Amino acid sequence: MISSYDEFKEELESFIIFRSKNYVNTDCNISMLVDIVWDEITSDINVMWEVEDVLIDGTQRIYDIASMVADTDGKVLKYYKDITSIVSDEFVDIDLFFDVLEGNQIQINDTNFLADQDGRTIQLMRRVVPAIEILGLEMYGMVRNALVEGVMYHIETSVPSQQDSQVANLQYVRYFNARKQLKEHLPQYKTFDSRNTGSQQKRTMI
Repeated sequence: MISSYDEFKEELESFIIFRSKNYVNTDCNISMLVDIVWDEITSDINVMWEVEDVLIDGTQRIYDIASMVADTDGKVLKYYKDITSIVSDEFVDIDLFFDVLEGNQIQINDTNFLADQDGRTIQLMRRVVPAIEILGLEMYGMVRNALVEGVMYHIETSVPSQQDSQVANLQYVRYFNARKQLKEHLPQYKTFDSRNTGSQQKRTMI
């Protein structure tokens, strides 16, 4: 049973070295390849969602929203992507009353709505890209296969020969299929459920 990211990464590296015949013929850094493959996966697949609360001040139209979270050393732990849904404190869809601005800001575009929401808290559904180190233990099991096939693909492409090029093409198909399976397993669109309250949401696949 995996109990930490360090343990997961150690097991992953050992398995890749055991499986890859070409690893010994390269100068590949598996730790670096894991990071590269994770960037590729999260550029295409939504793996995490968060709800962000915004308290409305009836005199203020523009609000800053989160862009990222970093640790004390400045390492980015997660960064926020687009907003998929905005609801009032009564879980009513209010997307039409907001414009998304550059620089991680939202703007209320209706003065009557602004006055009505004074002192109330709205909620934003955000797509989040997490650093691989902060995933939950269950997620490591979900992403393992895609990471293995992605790292294997990059190892194979680092060996310059026609035969290995054919192997790399086959490995890419394995990597592509693993990513497809992961994408089908995770919710790629998430919105609020107006029938519930608090932090409960429903997952809607699109």
